[in-house]
Amino acid sequence: MVLEISIFNELINYLIERGYPPSSIVMDWPVGKYRVDLAIIDPESKEPMAIFEVKEHKNSSTMQSGYHQLRKYIKAMGNKSVLTYLVFSVEGEKPFQIKKVDIYNTYSQFEDYAEILSDIISFNILQNSRLNSIIAEKKNERDRVSLWVWGLSWALAIIIAILLVMDLLGFIMIETNHLILLAGIVALVMFPFIKRLRITDFEFEMLLTKRKE
Repeated sequence: MVLEISIFNELINYLIERGYPPSSIVMDWPVGKYRVDLAIIDPESKEPMAIFEVKEHKNSSTMQSGYHQLRKYIKAMGNKSVLTYLVFSVEGEKPFQIKKVDIYNTYSQFEDYAEILSDIISFNILQNSRLNSIIAEKKNERDRVSLWVWGLSWALAIIIAILLVMDLLGFIMIETNHLILLAGIVALVMFPFIKRLRITDFEFEMLLTKRKE
């Protein structure tokens, strides 16, 4: 436990020396029913950008345990695009070793290809990378909502057109009050989708503006 605390302190100092604001470094960060050893949180958006799982010793057991813990954290975060690292104590000039983990690879692939870092990505690059990921996620969300609005609009238009044709052919009789009621139903069905699309558009534009700053 004492060794693990020492690794935490060394890791935090290491991150601060490389431009990470102290306010972005959060220990024991809660995510769902889990707690991440150390997380890098964007001070502005409050979005996670990277997570670290710290182990006292490096061996097959701790590597496998850390790998699966990181996978659980990312799943609990809704599979957000966040950098994941394992940190081990080592003997030498640097008291720890940072290993970058691709949790979307199998564990055997992780053992073979996980990258041991000589230095960690700078805070500004990490922040910009996470912002780009958020923009991509928001664009996908906007596209999904737009597709729903488009599909629902066409479905309602076809239903209304069929009803009007049936009315013209004399199969049914649509009264004025029924048309008003139908218009109200259409408005109620469409409103939440259009509202969500407007909100998503606004959030997307705000993110694009932030990236240009």
